[in-house]
Order: sequence, then C-alpha cells, then structure tokens
Amino acid sequence: MAAARLLIVDDEPAICFALSRYFRERGDEVFVAPSAEEAIAKIGQTRPDAIFLDIRLPGISGLEAMEALQGTQKSEARGQKSEGDLPPALIIMTAHGTMEAAIEAMRRGAYDYLVKPVSLDKAGQLVDRLMLSRAARRKEMGAGSEDARNAQLATRNSPTMVGATPAMQELFKQIGAVAGRTMPVLVLGETGSGKELVARAIHAHGARATHPFVAINAAALPDTLIESELFGFEKGAFTGADRRKPGRFEEADGGTLFLDEIGELPAAAQAKLLRFLDEPVVSRLGSTELRRVDVRLIAATHRDLQDLVSKGQFRADLLYRLNVARVRVPPLRERRDDVPALAAYLLAKLSQDGRGSHAPILADETLARLRQHDWPGNVRELRNVLQQALLVARDGVILPAHLPPLDRPLPGEDALGRRVAAGLQASAEYAYDAVMMPIEKELLRQTMELHEGNLSRAAEHLGVHRATLRTKLRQHGLAEERG
Repeated sequence: MAAARLLIVDDEPAICFALSRYFRERGDEVFVAPSAEEAIAKIGQTRPDAIFLDIRLPGISGLEAMEALQGTQKSEARGQKSEGDLPPALIIMTAHGTMEAAIEAMRRGAYDYLVKPVSLDKAGQLVDRLMLSRAARRKEMGAGSEDARNAQLATRNSPTMVGATPAMQELFKQIGAVAGRTMPVLVLGETGSGKELVARAIHAHGARATHPFVAINAAALPDTLIESELFGFEKGAFTGADRRKPGRFEEADGGTLFLDEIGELPAAAQAKLLRFLDEPVVSRLGSTELRRVDVRLIAATHRDLQDLVSKGQFRADLLYRLNVARVRVPPLRERRDDVPALAAYLLAKLSQDGRGSHAPILADETLARLRQHDWPGNVRELRNVLQQALLVARDGVILPAHLPPLDRPLPGEDALGRRVAAGLQASAEYAYDAVMMPIEKELLRQTMELHEGNLSRAAEHLGVHRATLRTKLRQHGLAEERG
C-alpha cells in the first residue's frame, strides 16, 4: 500500500505530536496546521490524501473549515491535469462527541468522525481503508473499468439481464427460440435467479411487446384470493366484494400473464387454469358470462413440478400443457465470471449518481470476495449485499470491510422472509391473509406428511381439535386422510 500524505489540523500540540509520530513511524508523510486558516493555505502545496480536522479551532471552526476546504478542493481540482489526483478526505476530530456534531459533520461530507481521545490504531485503520479506496478510484479514473463502463451503458439501455458467460449465452438463445412463439413457457430456476426478468425478456422480444405484461405471484396470495385475483369477481360474489373487479387475465388481454411460483397454485385454480389453456375464456367469480381473452401464459417455479405431481399436489395434465417450452435460468454460482459486470450494473442502478468518476466501484479485494461466494440467494442476494455495502462505503469505493457477512442469510433473504416480503408486496388489501395463509397451508401439509395422513396424531401435534384441523385442510384444498 502506498504511503499516505496527511494534514493534521488541531490547536492542541499533544494531539498533533501523537498523530504525527504514529503516522511517520508507519512511513506516511505528515503536515501540521494549528488553525483552519493555515490549513487552507497549505492544502494546495501539500495535496494530502486526508485531513484530520478538529471541530473546535481558534478563528474558523472545524465545521466552517469543512466548507472552505471543500471549496478549495474544487478550485484546486479544476487546475489539476492528472487524472490520479483526488481531493482529500475530511476526518473530523472532537472531544465533544454529540449526536448533533456527528450528524452535521457527516452531512457536510466528512469521510469519518473520531471522538477524542483518538485511538491511534483506529486512526491508522481508517487511513489504510481510505488508501485502498483511493487506489481503486485512481485505477478506475486512469485505465477505466470495463465492467463499470459496460454497466453504465447497460443501465442507459435498460437491459433486462447482464451476463456474457456461456451459461447466460445459452439462456439468451433459449429466450430467442421461444419469444416469437405463442405457446406457454415454463421458466425454471432457483429463487432470486431472475425468472421474472426472463419472462419480461420473452415478452419484450415477441409480437406482444407493446401490450400489457402482468405478473402475479401465486405464493404471495392465500388460496381464498388467488382465483379472484386471476379471474376477477362481480360485486357481491363473496363477503367483502363491494365492487366489480376484473382479473389479471383480463388485464393482460393482448399481452402476457406471468404466473410466478405456479407450484403453489391451489387445486381449484389449477383446474381453472387448465380449462383456460384448453379454451382461452375466463369467467369472473359470481358471474356466468364467459369472456374471451388473448393472453400468452408464462409460468415459473423453483420447485420440482414432477415431484409435486407424484405427491398429488400438482395436476399432471396441467404440467403437460405447461411443459411444452422450457427455459432454465442458471444460478449465479454457475456463472461466477458474470459477477464483476453484474455487480457494476447493480451498483449503477442502486447509486443516485451512476455516471462518471463518482459512480460506486468495487476494490479488487472486494470483487475477489464476491466471486468466491456461492450466492444461495442468487442475483437478489448480490443486490442486497451491495445495497448494504453502499450505506457504509461513504466515498463510493466498496472495500471488503463494507460487506455484510456472507455466510448466513441476509434479512428477508431466508425462505420465510421472502414469503412475507412477497405477500406484503403483492397485496394492497388483506395483507394478513396474503402472508399467513400460505404459511399455514405449508405447516398443515408438512404435519400431515410427517404423520402419514393420520388426522388424530397431526391434530395432537399441532395442539388443535380434529374438527378444526379437518376444516383447515378442506379450506386449503389438502387431502384429508385416515385417523
């Protein structure tokens, strides 16, 4: 790591002496100024990497000096010809660690905030982290980052997917093969791998591109609502139906309906979906009128539908109708070489300023860490990791220390968290049912399976009455067996 050039601005000689000796013993170059006025005068000649700035100074205060030093940085930067020159980072020091001072210093652009007595080790670690960031930024400013440039171009062109590995090229070929057809498509892939993006790409490259693309997640809605969401309802069709509402099939007329997590579709909805595939007409709940619609169906799942068929949880005839054209989305661990470009693309999308030299970038050490991870949550997990890292990478350079732990599920990325999040996002009304009913169904299914269909033992295990369990099984369309 290159030696740092530091400017220490403090009116306490002991502080200046301690910091100067510590950093000089490390091999860094240190300059000292007892006031903000002298620091402003010196910055043009010293060109420091960082300024340790006390808040309480004689004359101009530290907070006022921040604005002055930032103004000097801008004027100096305009006269610089070297792309490797960067303005110094401001590290605030104070013996009065109030919340207001910390918030105000960070709001005005401080790189970090240290409370006196300053830990020399912490100050050294801070400078080390800063120098790693500056090295990454200079590399990006000088040679430029091919991944970052490609990501910025991709962001401007609003692509659906990013990737150049053989696995992604095969995926693109599969999309191209089915995009111009009209038959149903079954998209297979792990959670978070981008199945909806694939569906949108199929729609965007087909003849229906100018017509609606409507998405619905079967796992996010309770069984009692899924039919009304898909097929619509008339006023008074059921309790709470206080108005007429067209279903998603009608909304997608002329375009594409994307039905995610089709393996979670209840039996009654499976039967109606099969009838639609046989004849493209729908009937709202509470109505006998048949409405013909022109809709292409794209279904997706992360589950093994053939296994669900063998367990009696999915109709074999429906699987045959859906399984005409299949597209498999590769998990991120099978295309690790796409991680740099994909991470750069996601950073550009997440950043408020995704252009020029101020776009967030990844240090080489960080990128190596990301490439080593297996990404069980796939692209969704990568996006979550980068989003968290951006919150702590104040200068826009993401270092390994900025990454959250990668050896456990992120908040909301475990199976239960995903289901709750999907339910909340999918339902503006009846959110409790949308979240809890699928969870209750899965609990009942696994309990009955554990006790081999014995109703009495399952009821005892759950701590509910046999009659209550029987009612709930019927409500969820689950098989009621012996006992």
